[in-house]
Amino acid sequence: MPRIATKQSVELIAARHELRRHISGLGISVNEYSRRSGVPQYTLSKFLNGHIKTITPAVEQALTYANIGIIRDIVELTENPAIRRALGHAWDGTEQGAQALALMIDAMAPVIRSAQLGAMQ
Repeated sequence: MPRIATKQSVELIAARHELRRHISGLGISVNEYSRRSGVPQYTLSKFLNGHIKTITPAVEQALTYANIGIIRDIVELTENPAIRRALGHAWDGTEQGAQALALMIDAMAPVIRSAQLGAMQ
């Protein structure tokens, strides 16, 4: 039975690029990154070479270790009562307000992810 080609999402391609850039920026090998992040080297290699086409738990661990966010289900996020309440309090209803909130969320992303990473350890 032939395999069915899986189309990769833009978010996955961007995450792959960011992880490759992160590892290169650290000046270390994929093998060393594997040791540091706790993700098997073969998993990292398969992901970086495009053979893993979804965000698996191991890939997510590697991305989280690098503070690389991935876009989750936006519908689920926007339906979260705590998120809706916080956005309702913060947003003034203007495009400029939306842009300001987006910039603040992007700026806070590494802090949020590192707090999650600390909780996992």
